[in-house]
Amino acid sequence: MIQYPPEYPRSAPVGFENVVKEQSVSVTWREVFDQIEGSDFNRFVRTVWLWAVGHADEIEADTSLINSLDNLRQETGLYPPEEDWLPAITEPTLFDYFTALEIEIVQLWGEWRDESCSCPVTNFASNLPTLEVEGNTPSAVTADGIMIHWQNNEVHGLICLTEAQRQKADPAKYFEGYWLPTFVRDAGYDPLGLAQFLSLKTPN
Repeated sequence: MIQYPPEYPRSAPVGFENVVKEQSVSVTWREVFDQIEGSDFNRFVRTVWLWAVGHADEIEADTSLINSLDNLRQETGLYPPEEDWLPAITEPTLFDYFTALEIEIVQLWGEWRDESCSCPVTNFASNLPTLEVEGNTPSAVTADGIMIHWQNNEVHGLICLTEAQRQKADPAKYFEGYWLPTFVRDAGYDPLGLAQFLSLKTPN
């Protein structure tokens, strides 16, 4: 999620994604949960997903939570998480993470994985424009021993990496998230299945 000054125009101007990348401040889901004084984090995660992808009217959505999120957005300029692709706010964090992994070049992929291009890790820095693949926002990033991807209608990314890469730089130090077992299916990291995985601990 993104916190940004509320006085900024509500209709995003051309190049707004570059403003987000350079100037915005990211806030964790847990911080927002605490700020709205939530009581059930699993339900909160599910509701944020429905709220962000435009299904806040679904029967399982928590209308009280949605109202709290809408009020917080009006008060603080909070932006919901982005869906389908690499969020602009995440690029500088990935710059730090890939730098720690000593990766200099990555491969960017489009939403349907039919378009890709190589990209220097330095392009993830906050003072440079947001990344593109054939004019579109990337939906996956790969390099030796690591893949990060954002699925259609999802609001969080999945990081797959070798143990050697995890030992070099633990993603838990850079990202908010939770560990998944090796057997998880695609549907497993949908927020519907989040509760069963939240208790998993960082592997030793």
